[in-house]
Amino acid sequence: MRIDKMNNEYKFYSNIYWVLWSIFIIIFLLGNIFKIYIFKNIPFESFFGIFFILEIIRVFNRMKLKGYLEKNHHEKWNELFNSTTNEFHIIKFFYSKDPSDDLVLTKLKSECKKTFLLSLTHAFSIPIFFIGLRVLEIT
Repeated sequence: MRIDKMNNEYKFYSNIYWVLWSIFIIIFLLGNIFKIYIFKNIPFESFFGIFFILEIIRVFNRMKLKGYLEKNHHEKWNELFNSTTNEFHIIKFFYSKDPSDDLVLTKLKSECKKTFLLSLTHAFSIPIFFIGLRVLEIT
């Protein structure tokens, strides 16, 4: 597949998600540390809403990868998505070196890795921010 067709067909925005998540965290922290009224009133529950949206994006990226593997690399698709495969095999596939020179597959794996890491970062940061908010309320 040509690179220009790949760029048009498989667009991803994981870098934008990282930037937006970072901005949201900075605004949330600054509002609570410096008691800025406008930013302090961001509800903590908005973290869960953003996490839900991020998980939907991660599922769509996974569906793109699954569809591409089914169409172009059927043996790998059978190996990864049969009934006995668990999530760890798929994550291992994201980080494996691919012997093929398939640029689309490399891009799909890279984007799935990025959204997986962002999802993990988000999931682990929620309890940390919750504890941090309780500490700020005490002081």
